[in-house]
Amino acid sequence: MKKHTVTVFGSARGNETADLLATSYKLGGLIAEAGWVLCNGGYGGTMEAAARGAAEKGGEIVAVTVESFQREPNPYSSKVISRSRLLERLESLLELGDAFVVLPGGTGTLLEIAAVLEFQNKGMFQMKPMILYSDYWRQYFDSIKDILCKVNKSKTLELLYLATATEEIIEIIRTFFHDTLE
Repeated sequence: MKKHTVTVFGSARGNETADLLATSYKLGGLIAEAGWVLCNGGYGGTMEAAARGAAEKGGEIVAVTVESFQREPNPYSSKVISRSRLLERLESLLELGDAFVVLPGGTGTLLEIAAVLEFQNKGMFQMKPMILYSDYWRQYFDSIKDILCKVNKSKTLELLYLATATEEIIEIIRTFFHDTLE
């Protein structure tokens, strides 16, 4: 049976707080302990912290990188998929994920959120949960909910969450994976 994959979006800037890096590390470990594959962009910052957390728990980590960035992936990835362009990378991250977790990030992370929503709204892949982590995303989360209500995208709205703890993220995903197996 195929293992579920959780794609974690986040920042590679390297200026994240110690608390956010610790949370990312813990999240990666919890994903590995649940028996799921961690997928992310493969570079530094919260991506590296999550990958390290998963690796230290014996998890499988898939990094999807971009050749034009000319950077090495972090050392915790068990598999690296290299794409030539940023949009190809984004498409791979979306296709690989069975669920999405969004850590605080920048404009690239905003693009990833919008892509998940649009691909689901256009029926380009099956409905999958997306969990935005922390109050960092609260205003954006509220705006997305308003937009989805106005355009009557109730199924997408049902699978959009805001979580404030890593354990809450894991429980949302576990419930979704359990429900899809029945």
